[in-house]
Amino acid sequence: MILDPFEYYAPISLDEAFDIASSIGGDFKFLAGGQTLIPMMKMNLIKVSSIIDLKKIRSLYFLEEDKGWIRIGSLVRHAEISESELIKKHLPILSYAAGKIAHQLVRNRGTIGGSISFGHYAADLCVVALLLNAKIEVIRKGSTRYVEADKFFIGPLTTDLRQDEIVKSISFKIPEEKYGWSFNKLVLSHGDFPLLITAVILKKDEDKKESGVITDIKIALGGVADTVVRAKEVEEFLIGKEVTEENVLKASKLASSIYNPSSTLEFSSNYMKRMVEVYLKRSIIQAYNRAQG
Repeated sequence: MILDPFEYYAPISLDEAFDIASSIGGDFKFLAGGQTLIPMMKMNLIKVSSIIDLKKIRSLYFLEEDKGWIRIGSLVRHAEISESELIKKHLPILSYAAGKIAHQLVRNRGTIGGSISFGHYAADLCVVALLLNAKIEVIRKGSTRYVEADKFFIGPLTTDLRQDEIVKSISFKIPEEKYGWSFNKLVLSHGDFPLLITAVILKKDEDKKESGVITDIKIALGGVADTVVRAKEVEEFLIGKEVTEENVLKASKLASSIYNPSSTLEFSSNYMKRMVEVYLKRSIIQAYNRAQG
């Protein structure tokens, strides 16, 4: 597959990037890591006349702790997120998910900002951003706004991001209490794009260790709808309940009854619904076991 011709720009500052965008107009795209945009251009799924490459803009590279939040610049790569001791300490599910994206070559080039901006319905970091309700900093020339993840992902490859805007950072609140977590995904083979993702964080009643009562739980799913989703009906069912085999099975079946994943080239929709049940059950149990430890 050969890329169609396009104009290429490589600004060294945000002001320069926005000036270029306003001067060229048309169907341009900002480029971060390029691990999604370039393949889609090769497959003629996206056509652009100009590319504005952001990789030389140093102000988009940072990973810091700030007043109870972990703030990550949009050009921080997946590999850097997975290897960060700060993220491993405070947000282990984010570290784990970033380390499971595709292959090492992709993790070395792909960026969190690029992934979040595209908002694919089964993208690893989109699922985690929704699960943790990340705060997304969106900038354009002369203005900044903040969008929570549950408002940012709005449809099939559609986010609350205008053409002339850039995701500058993604911030995750550091949990104040201990929680258990789990992140599982269904892929055909190692490195393939996920067909299904189930991600869970939960807290249990520390005063009733023997009962395993869930006091709070969040569940995010990828690959079951046209965008990443929070399984709020399942969360509501589980809060206040013990983590028994019966309750976990009922919760997993509830999710399977609500969501209707599309069939793939390999699997039918009914098979994918069954996998929602299997993978969510696994994730709930794993998250609970981590909360126990």
